[in-house]
Amino acid sequence: MDEIVIIGGGFAGLSSAVYLSKSNHKVILLESSPKLGGRAYSFPVEKHDDFVDNGQHILMGCYPYTLNYLREIGSLDKLYFQKSLELNLVENGGEQLKLGGNSTLYPFNLMYALFSFPRFDLKDKMALTRFFAKLPFTPEAKLKDLSIEEWLNKTRQTGNARKYFWDLLIVGAFNTTAERASALVFREILIEMFLRGNKASTLIIPQTGLSDLYCEPSEKFLREKGNVVKLNERVTSFEIENGRIAKIITNKNMYSGFNYVISAVPVANYLQIRKNGLDENLLEKFEVSPILSIHLWLNNYEFNEKFYGFTGSFFHWLFVHEKHITLVKSNATELIKLPKEIIRSKVTEELTKYFPDFTGKNVKDILIIKEKRATFVSSLQFERARNSVKAPYKNLVFAGDWTNTKLPSTIESAVKSGKTAADKIEKLIKSE
Repeated sequence: MDEIVIIGGGFAGLSSAVYLSKSNHKVILLESSPKLGGRAYSFPVEKHDDFVDNGQHILMGCYPYTLNYLREIGSLDKLYFQKSLELNLVENGGEQLKLGGNSTLYPFNLMYALFSFPRFDLKDKMALTRFFAKLPFTPEAKLKDLSIEEWLNKTRQTGNARKYFWDLLIVGAFNTTAERASALVFREILIEMFLRGNKASTLIIPQTGLSDLYCEPSEKFLREKGNVVKLNERVTSFEIENGRIAKIITNKNMYSGFNYVISAVPVANYLQIRKNGLDENLLEKFEVSPILSIHLWLNNYEFNEKFYGFTGSFFHWLFVHEKHITLVKSNATELIKLPKEIIRSKVTEELTKYFPDFTGKNVKDILIIKEKRATFVSSLQFERARNSVKAPYKNLVFAGDWTNTKLPSTIESAVKSGKTAADKIEKLIKSE
């Protein structure tokens, strides 16, 4: 039985651990913090007998790696699945619009959604139709050096198409602006989302906290198979022999006798390990983008839908939970710098604009969470850098949403990287 040490207990580390454990390899997972989850976890709010996520996440039907992983750990029943794409958009003034609907007939479901949307005129519909008709035949080489903004301009996308379709899609997938994000990666997302069947474009929302969704079931899965999960244990150094990691030193222990190592932590964390084998200047090429999440407990106010998208607002999403609501601001570079008192005032003001019956008196309590390093920015520079990174040691494999997954920094990217790392180690073992 081969022994593998996995550094990091987020989506990437846990998924690689689960798949290796399923193949009967012994896993030792080391997590530096007192909890599993990395940048995606939940925690209790005792005074409201509730829990919140550090950042609300949407999954999609085009997330095969995530859905397969959650199936392995028995968590699929904790998700809400749409039957067909339906997005509830709210405008300033309170008017609500639906993008999508009841059509489940692929490939006409997307056309139905776009052509039935009340804010699109003929020019908008034709621009979108031309784009999607050409999408499967757009070569990767043509987009390699383009941003999404440049691609949308070249395809003459209209202002309405941008406002009601592209902008929300881009910020939700990339957590950055169209000017900074890679067109090549966007092409991959669009093909997976809209050209892989009806279910691919549907939205999937966790019905429970992220820790309950994947952290706790993964840990249970691993421990039941005799593996080791250690919290509060930070890797500080490697000892190298003959081009391989021979020993791992942590703040508590020293490990040897293992066969392979998976590093499933962000680049910045990996570079803090002594004798890591990478150029420290690499970090300059990996930009990060923040997400601001505002959780509100309300008095005497109910929302009719499970979630909403905002048009023309500095907020992007509103999610309705059993006991509270969550507002999300992606790419929150400026807003996240503001004091919490000002953020709270802006939240109340914005909710009043978009839900006219809402007032400040409806707010019973508020919790503001600032994730300053929520995701990596899938810029052209980032794509070139992630493609160039090679593991410096023979028995080391990298995993994480920053690795070469051809996806932006999402849950799906992290889980895919974990499965890819596990598969790579399987091949290395078979080749020995």
